[in-house]
Amino acid sequence: MTLSNSFKILIRDFTSDIDFTSRTLGFSTEMDVPYGSVGTSSLTLTLLNNDGALTPSGGGTYTSTDWFQKAIIINALCGDSYYSPPSTVEYVFAGLITDFVLEDDGTQSTVTITAVDALTKLSQSGKVTLPAPFSAYSVYTALTGSFSTLTGWDATDSPFPKLGATTVGAFDVTQETDPNEVDYIQNGTALEFPTITDLLSNGICNTHNSIIYPYSIYFDGTTVKYGVRYFTSSKTGYNYDTYTFTDVLPLTGTKLTFSTIDLAFETPNLINRATATGSFTGATEQVSTSSTSQDLYGMRSFEMGSLLSMKKNVTMDNDASTENSAQNEVEDVLSRCQENVQRKSASTFEPQSVSLSFGQVKKFGAEPASPNGAILSWLRILDPPQCFWHRLDLTWTGAGASSQTKSCMIVGRTIDATPSDVQVTLHLDPYFKNHSFQIGVDRLGESKVA
Repeated sequence: MTLSNSFKILIRDFTSDIDFTSRTLGFSTEMDVPYGSVGTSSLTLTLLNNDGALTPSGGGTYTSTDWFQKAIIINALCGDSYYSPPSTVEYVFAGLITDFVLEDDGTQSTVTITAVDALTKLSQSGKVTLPAPFSAYSVYTALTGSFSTLTGWDATDSPFPKLGATTVGAFDVTQETDPNEVDYIQNGTALEFPTITDLLSNGICNTHNSIIYPYSIYFDGTTVKYGVRYFTSSKTGYNYDTYTFTDVLPLTGTKLTFSTIDLAFETPNLINRATATGSFTGATEQVSTSSTSQDLYGMRSFEMGSLLSMKKNVTMDNDASTENSAQNEVEDVLSRCQENVQRKSASTFEPQSVSLSFGQVKKFGAEPASPNGAILSWLRILDPPQCFWHRLDLTWTGAGASSQTKSCMIVGRTIDATPSDVQVTLHLDPYFKNHSFQIGVDRLGESKVA
């Protein structure tokens, strides 16, 4: 039974969604979702223009289009007779156009469009200051606010383009977490940030047990909304998924195989000295070290800077209890970075990425046309909330070595799509490195690490 995987390419503004799928020669999109910072995504899209419809001032259908007032949305359609109509994965990518390049060699004319996510676009904003005192303020509240509490930023300014709508709404945050387990921030002195993006990454979202990334762009009445997904380490609305990749064929169940894997020595986990300082008045630097690791590898330091992040159950007063929270964060990060060193007293060889193609799913997938077969795993990989920060178990046999299995976390994804096939590369972190955070798992909080 034939499986299908196609994408729908939409150029979006308030008036309409224009389907550019038939013009698409291919695209590449990359999305990285770091731990304790804002995730980012980018897109390069190539369109056929032999009819001149996209040529500026050429008299074609889109000759007068102002591309920089548009958003690009990519949805995935996967199907067979079990999926009728085909199952849709919305928002494989959602972003704003940043560049438009026309290439014409006299035989073929193409247009290359680049785009970035909305939060990355905020890197072009001006300086902003987080005033003091600023405390007992949740990440969720901060993101859904209007920035009116910031100095140096006019709350009447539009942080994002309106895309033809009347107004721009605040961040539309899908908070996939227990509301009693949210992250809080505080600072005792005013802090200046170069841009709003920097504020979000290094201020409001600088938390040690959460991830956040831009997800969608849509319209609610006459308001354009920019959607964000926010997860903490508490149990979420998403199930805990484990993806199993193997080089043993034929495949069974929902297992997937791979075309290539990249491995490297995981030297970043050898950090053996970490420092941090609370952001309140009178805070002193906190240091955590491992002399055993330093004897083996020399000093490898990590400076965390001024910490704003707080847990809801931590005292918000500007006293020593807050400083203790900074110390807890230092020990937490150090424990996660060092755990492998402490257990094995050696650096390890870890998977960095794994690549697979839709062609492999069709060829090797066990019952690929079954809703519970390989196609189910493929669909989940295309859907960001079911992909990032879920566990991946990778089994392979290296040259001259016996079979081995490594557990990893998916922290990024690259999709390269052409008319002939789709290849996905998953960016990986060792499971031990950030094992205090895993979507859908209510365990290993800050007090239980290592």
